[in-house]
Amino acid sequence: MELETQLHTIFLLVGPSNCGKTYFCQNFLITQLSQFNVQYLSSDDIRCKILNQPSIDKYDNQMLKASVQAFDILYNYLDNVTQFPINCHFAIVDTTGLRASFREKIYQIANKNHYNVELIVFNYGKEDKITMEDNETMRNVIKKHHDVFKRETLKDLRKEQKKCHYIKAPISNLKLTIKDQDLYQKTKLNPNSQYLIIGDVHECIDEVKTLLTNYGFKIENNQIQDNDNKTEIIFVGDLIDKGSKTKETIEFFYSNRARFKIVRGNHDHAIKKLLMGTYTNNDPKFIETCYTSYKSFDDELARKFLEIEAGMMPYYHYQNEESRSFYVTHAPCGYKYVGKHSSHALKRQQYMFLDRSRNQKPSDIIEIQDNSYNMPYLVSGHFAFKSEYYKNNRILIDTGCISGNKLTAVLLGYQIKSPRFFSVKFANKQPKFDDELQYFDQSKPRQIENTSNRKAINKLSDEKVVNK
Repeated sequence: MELETQLHTIFLLVGPSNCGKTYFCQNFLITQLSQFNVQYLSSDDIRCKILNQPSIDKYDNQMLKASVQAFDILYNYLDNVTQFPINCHFAIVDTTGLRASFREKIYQIANKNHYNVELIVFNYGKEDKITMEDNETMRNVIKKHHDVFKRETLKDLRKEQKKCHYIKAPISNLKLTIKDQDLYQKTKLNPNSQYLIIGDVHECIDEVKTLLTNYGFKIENNQIQDNDNKTEIIFVGDLIDKGSKTKETIEFFYSNRARFKIVRGNHDHAIKKLLMGTYTNNDPKFIETCYTSYKSFDDELARKFLEIEAGMMPYYHYQNEESRSFYVTHAPCGYKYVGKHSSHALKRQQYMFLDRSRNQKPSDIIEIQDNSYNMPYLVSGHFAFKSEYYKNNRILIDTGCISGNKLTAVLLGYQIKSPRFFSVKFANKQPKFDDELQYFDQSKPRQIENTSNRKAINKLSDEKVVNK
């Protein structure tokens, strides 16, 4: 049997009792997912646990009486393991799954936490086997399940229009393909490295170079030279637009593309579509206003930019037991989209819409949970502010350099206990972009030490950072 799936999926098993669901999970499905965080939820196992009778027969009347409590636990457990930051890679729900009302509750949890749902439907159980069972209760339960499965379940599944994998005969092997596994591996960061994460560039290439040299990198002939500085460099995206140094910016990033990790920003994505002729909004005024760099491209510059863009990732993820984990996305999306690969989640990690006609502000739509202070850091740009913002696990580092303010970076990763911020001011080597900047919470935050000089950089790991 071949089964293609993707990460962050809930497998909902559907079929009459005794049709082989549990055997399939334990001997085929779970064994092939051993490298991932797989949560197996069995209603029978939960009943046994809350009754404190691990060896009780699943058709015993006591098991049936514990159903209400067991399913309440199942729903809550599934909800928790599919929430950020747990984000289990796969959840397997092993019940009969016969009733539409039960499946609808699973769908609601999946929708709330932005998970895929795939049904594995067992349609090969034969009713003539029922008479072979010695236990009368067991025979009655199985017969009832078969009746419901044929009369209601199969018909309802067609209406629900969920992805279904049908098993119509016992299988001897399973070929499982996870179509986004390669993308997931590419977004994982080295747990033994430190990462200098730099906010939206928007063609402020002189400030980028100053920031990097202040940190200790040596730049010659537009290339970062190999030295003892092992810190890795991540950009949150939006390399271009708004400024007047498109060519210089692309040439620098192209020359150093092997040294940089870049998250794809909404401007980077839009310019790629314009260059490839796939952008859907053909209003020349809109393009000229929003994507100012487009007019600067010749064929050679377009080739270089497209090569840079092809190496961008939708996010990066760092995890180390000894250090605080973090994600880097371009836009400060809702928690449920972080690290997900659906088309909707990828778009949310890249772009968030601000309804200025309703005077909407970023603080109105950026989610910061009260209990998130121990969760992985979420580092983003996209919205430009007067100062970096750090509260609980949310870190925002687009500080509107091209609008005349500053370029900000944060240091995270191996043995970094608290975020280390530093910045360089706008160099006034190109016209400013007209954009009004504000503080995130409309009140000026406490000042973090400016680390734009080499002495401060060298003491970076010893600095005390103010938690605003």
